[in-house]
Amino acid sequence: MYNKLMKLSKDDHRVKYTKMVLTEALINLLKETPLEKISISELSRTSGITRATFYAHYDGIYELLSEIQTNFIESMLRDFRKMIDSTASHEQVVPEMMQKIKDHQDLCKMSITNENFTLMAKMVDSVKTELSNEWTKRYGVTDLFIVQQGAEYIISGCMGLIETWILSNCKDSPEQMATSLIDMTTKLIDGFVRSQHK
Repeated sequence: MYNKLMKLSKDDHRVKYTKMVLTEALINLLKETPLEKISISELSRTSGITRATFYAHYDGIYELLSEIQTNFIESMLRDFRKMIDSTASHEQVVPEMMQKIKDHQDLCKMSITNENFTLMAKMVDSVKTELSNEWTKRYGVTDLFIVQQGAEYIISGCMGLIETWILSNCKDSPEQMATSLIDMTTKLIDGFVRSQHK
């Protein structure tokens, strides 16, 4: 039993390492080459991962790209839900989220400038859904259209700031960016809540 667990642990580590190397290689290739022009052979040469190993995990490059984006979005949403559920404060979570974006700024930048990347758009849609559901419960707003409009307005403002920050190569620190976002969203949410209780 112990040997089986050790083998599973080693296999899991190998899979994680393989996927990490493929992810880094694809992101680096995308800096210079459009996605549709990247071949499995080129990705294999760049990553040092054989074609056979690549196909053991993915059907093609688009599946790898989809997984990269999905993993990042899910990671960000887990952080976002900590604030929604009040298990952590904005002051704790937002700097961590901004640090995560900075650590993955190449990926995020490509999502803004490369039409094959839908990461930012998917993240906006996911956060908007989470926020709309929470506002409906927390503030008792029954008009779903108004809730969605409010969420869209606030999230669009936040994403505008974040995208500008990413394109500046994250010139300000994650902590500075987090402070700006918290200040802005606090004012916007307060305004939204007041408008629903007039």
